[in-house]
Amino acid sequence: TTGANEFFYLQPTGKPASPGCLHVRNGAGWEGEIEEECLKPVIKSLREVKSIFVDASLLGKVFLCTGPLKKYPKAAEYVKWGQSQKYHLSVTCQQRQKQGTPWWNLGEHPLPDGFYSILNGERHLIPMNANAYTLDNLGEIFCKKGVDKYVLFSILNSTFFKLLIELTGRTMTGSITAVKVQVFEFEDIQLPSMLLSIDPSEAMKALMGAAKEEIGSILEELGVTMNSTTSFELIKVKTSRARIDDLIFSALGLTTSEREAVYEAVVELVSARLRKAESVKGGKRS
Repeated sequence: TTGANEFFYLQPTGKPASPGCLHVRNGAGWEGEIEEECLKPVIKSLREVKSIFVDASLLGKVFLCTGPLKKYPKAAEYVKWGQSQKYHLSVTCQQRQKQGTPWWNLGEHPLPDGFYSILNGERHLIPMNANAYTLDNLGEIFCKKGVDKYVLFSILNSTFFKLLIELTGRTMTGSITAVKVQVFEFEDIQLPSMLLSIDPSEAMKALMGAAKEEIGSILEELGVTMNSTTSFELIKVKTSRARIDDLIFSALGLTTSEREAVYEAVVELVSARLRKAESVKGGKRS
């Protein structure tokens, strides 16, 4: 938690800037240049991420300056402005100061290998990361030593894992079309050990095949609709999703009928959630 989102979160304006700097704007309307070393890509919501690989060029920035301000005169000016706006008086910023850290210093943060959302809706996406941060809105994933990153994220982005999410989480009440999986619940999801024997080169190939595609509703990717009355057909599954799923299903040793059963279970669980939310909305309108 930043304690002062208006100060810490900024958007590039696209305006020209001095070498080594970026022209940005914050939520309070301030505009100016800050040294690029003090600005890092940040994800506030998975809605900002379109595909399996996080594209930092599409993200906003977070003010993440951990070095002495005398090295960064423009960042120092920004901090001075922030103090004039009394951001340093927020509870979280004051707590930071009580612990001996400047109010504007969010500290060192290791780069996670990926992110997941505690609220899981129609879309199933657990993206791989390169150089972006998240501060308090998403769960962070770090690969354990000896676990291949591509293998792990092919598993996490599979329809099989979507089924585990649906079975693990708790359906939100009312018109919210999401299932909630807390951090401790996500960490407790057990993966069959044979999945970690997947060939890393095949996993990378499967993920790269989806790299340029926007991840949509899981129902759309499986070739069905919420109110579909026709039987499920494997041939309708989106090609990029099928590549990832085939890798996982093969490692699990699933037959064609068992693969169809996984798909049908996901379709039914997601559709039921959507139908329930629609009925609540309909009830409220009447």
